[in-house]
Amino acid sequence: MKRLLVLVLATALVAATLVGCTKEGIKASGTLIVGSPEITGDFVSGFGNSAYDNWVRTLINGYETYSTTPAGEIVLNPTVVKKLGTETDEAGNKTYTFEIHKDLKFNDGSKVTAKDYMFYILWYASPQWTEAGASSSVGEGLVGYKEYFKGEVDRFKGIKLISDYKFSVTIDKEELPYFYETSYAAFMPVPMAVWAPGATIDCNDDGAKITGVDLKEACSNVATVERFAPTVSAGPYKFESFENNAVTVKVNEYFKGTYEKKLPQLEYVIVRTIASETDVDQVIQGEVDAVTGVIEGEKIDKAKAAATTDVNYYARNGFGGVFIHCDIKPTSDPKAPVDV
Repeated sequence: MKRLLVLVLATALVAATLVGCTKEGIKASGTLIVGSPEITGDFVSGFGNSAYDNWVRTLINGYETYSTTPAGEIVLNPTVVKKLGTETDEAGNKTYTFEIHKDLKFNDGSKVTAKDYMFYILWYASPQWTEAGASSSVGEGLVGYKEYFKGEVDRFKGIKLISDYKFSVTIDKEELPYFYETSYAAFMPVPMAVWAPGATIDCNDDGAKITGVDLKEACSNVATVERFAPTVSAGPYKFESFENNAVTVKVNEYFKGTYEKKLPQLEYVIVRTIASETDVDQVIQGEVDAVTGVIEGEKIDKAKAAATTDVNYYARNGFGGVFIHCDIKPTSDPKAPVDV
């Protein structure tokens, strides 16, 4: 069997290549070993920005209200959202009301409800999560975010739990209009029953908050335990282990599908740390199945010449810009003469 050499690829590897058009009722099979630079082991978002840890997070998380396509378009996820309503109030704030499907499940078979989406926002936007060493912009742009994030209030004004499968978020008028408006309403679930056993979501006219637990202690526990070995998640794969510089994830049999109704094709995916100097050689020799980001001409030629290797090219979405401060000289006056 030929190995795969991917020349330019980012998180689309895990988001698109490993999740495809497997028919319902047909089990995923096989194992893919992906070579990568060093993995740090942060599998809960908020700690570090390693692209290789993010491959794993992309595999084990899912059921977002809005998804981002490989082309960068933000689209509503119909696998999750049964019904969407929007309304703008007199002040100009805009509310998104989501009704989610009742058949969504975490990888342990427990139901995903509106509370898990509310919990995600309240948890990641809380000052307790920041105190635990994490960073996050979840909830940014919503009414009441700044006050809640800073710890000035204990309730998040702009979110509301309506029923077990219905909740709403309200975007602050100060953030509108915005081309990427729907990004302010893109949220995923995390298992409240696992991250904060005994917790509930309490709502009133002042907003929503997490009650029933010591939130500071719960955040500390996730930051020191769950962060390195996630137990329950909602993506196409579930975390199995991180041993000997290799992360193993296994197909989540409860996963309903992506925004395109796609299901996992492989039973196991292993992301293994390998030396960049020998990455292509390891693919050719069959030690790993795929490596990414290869740009050296010598390596590419070697892979193309090998009978055991296929080469695939992907466009890289890289952007650059020249930014000019127009509030100071020499660009503060458009009529000023320019010396060349």
